[in-house]
Amino acid sequence: MSIGLADIRRFGRLLFQNRAWTPIPLALWMIRNARPRPVGVAVGAIFVLLGLATRLWAVAHIGSVSRTRRPDIPSVRISSGPYRYLQHPIYAGNGVLSEGLVIANGAGFPWLQIFFPLLWLFQYGPIMLWESALLRTTLAIRDEADADASTPPAEWRAALRSETRTYQAVAAFIGATIIAGLRRGTLKRRKRDARIRFRR
Repeated sequence: MSIGLADIRRFGRLLFQNRAWTPIPLALWMIRNARPRPVGVAVGAIFVLLGLATRLWAVAHIGSVSRTRRPDIPSVRISSGPYRYLQHPIYAGNGVLSEGLVIANGAGFPWLQIFFPLLWLFQYGPIMLWESALLRTTLAIRDEADADASTPPAEWRAALRSETRTYQAVAAFIGATIIAGLRRGTLKRRKRDARIRFRR
């Protein structure tokens, strides 16, 4: 049995509806096996901040529709902000943000950190294919003049409110990672090793 593009898009629709829950098993495994180290936390923090900034920039332009789980919601093409450069900047921001969390957490080092982009592609690749097809279908039923990209003004305050749950989830994950690192001593090991070498 072969899998075609239509099958991948249907899978993307299913992932879209459940995209808030699919990362949870991996996140729980990472917290259980966290091995954060100072360098990894510092590098990961850069990725996390960049990913959060990308998401906020995108949400400020696309609005609250970014939070919907309804696959049949009408879509419009946005060309302002990061949408000038990327068709799916929120998902790109998710990828950078998630890679940062993986680096900071340290679980599965180094293989998870190296191959995590493939997991991101498995999650968001089908979603992006499905959303692109949905957008083309929506625009195809309009007049050519109405199909031009829209450029609504950025709503930063609304974007900050919309992103509250994202910030809470990131803070909770980082907090759990730091607690795990302190319990296992991985955040202090370098200093302890340095004291041992100095005594010798």
